[in-house]
Amino acid sequence: MQDDEFVSKCLDPNALWMHDCWSFYTHIKVPPNSIRDCWIWQGPRHSGGYGRLWLRNRRWMAHRLSYELHYGAIPEGKVIRHQCHQPMCVNPHHLQIGTQQQNVDDMHRAGRQGYVQKLQPKHISEILSSPLSQTELAHKYSVSKTTIHRILKIKPKHKYK
Repeated sequence: MQDDEFVSKCLDPNALWMHDCWSFYTHIKVPPNSIRDCWIWQGPRHSGGYGRLWLRNRRWMAHRLSYELHYGAIPEGKVIRHQCHQPMCVNPHHLQIGTQQQNVDDMHRAGRQGYVQKLQPKHISEILSSPLSQTELAHKYSVSKTTIHRILKIKPKHKYK
């Protein structure tokens, strides 16, 4: 086999897909109930708690790679939503395509707001009714301006006391 022929076979999209699948599946253990149960990523993790993988000179989020391997390309501007609310899950049956706003709405319905970990409900209530600027609020509560912006923009649907 000539080098050119070998390279073209290695670059065949079907061969790449098989390699990508192998690389993906080496980092998970599919549970007995492969539809209902989460497939927990066992490989490297992103600081935000999501799985990640380096593949074909690109860093992938594991759940996004799972979606693409099982369903095809993710349209521009879309995100992958975890219906199980488990960031380490890569089960394609638990992943759904959507918008960033749908993803944020899912997060709030499930009570997974990141800022709740640092702020007590009474603090969120104070922020929502405060006349202070976002910068002043961020300083007062020792959180980022982004956190304050998210609280004010999203305005949690449940009441805080």
